Amino acid sequence: MIANTTFGELPAAAACYALFAQRQMLGLRKSEPDHAWPWNLGWWKPGDARSALVKAGALIVAEIERLDHQQQKATHV
Repeated sequence: MIANTTFGELPAAAACYALFAQRQMLGLRKSEPDHAWPWNLGWWKPGDARSALVKAGALIVAEIERLDHQQQKATHV
């Protein structure tokens, strides 16, 4: 899945998880993802605030690694 993400899906999903965590910390109990959620709603599984932040961080790392891989591939052609 990561190799085919070219429209900013990973950072968008990370932002949704981070915003969910913020809402949880503020005592807002809205459980739906932000409108920027890039995938099927069935994939939205934030858990608690900490779990959502872990997922946001993992998605950010995945996007950084995807960009690094893309750059390496472009320079080794």
